[in-house]
Amino acid sequence: MIEAIDRGVFPPLPELGNRRSMVHVEDVARAAVLAAETPAANGQCYIVTDGRTYSTRELYMMICKGLGREIPAWHAPVWVLKALAVAGDAIGKVLGKRFMFDSDALEKLTGSAWYSSEKISRELGYKPVRSFEEALSEMISWYRTARS
Repeated sequence: MIEAIDRGVFPPLPELGNRRSMVHVEDVARAAVLAAETPAANGQCYIVTDGRTYSTRELYMMICKGLGREIPAWHAPVWVLKALAVAGDAIGKVLGKRFMFDSDALEKLTGSAWYSSEKISRELGYKPVRSFEEALSEMISWYRTARS
């Protein structure tokens, strides 16, 4: 998403009210160590997040800001995105392989993928340290270094 926004090929999505979860790798590692060191965690499954929910539009705006790009005043209407997805589905069928933007890609952008880390917080005292917004400058710095 960072690269696509930086290249100017990621459409400015409208606010859809979808919910996404994020987590920093350091928080995942901390949670894994916490679970490994806590006998009560034996045999349990935990979900780890940064404790916030984000819409795709919020993520888009944070990334634009982090890249130093203007947030467009307009957004791509949902009907246009759906039409492009249907066209991508048709192109994929003709080519015999998935096209870069299709109904699956649209669902990933506009759908929700929200999870709760309440169980690990309640049972093991897990508290996230890094939010997406706090870690974004580090991710952008890594992205810029990796593409050079």
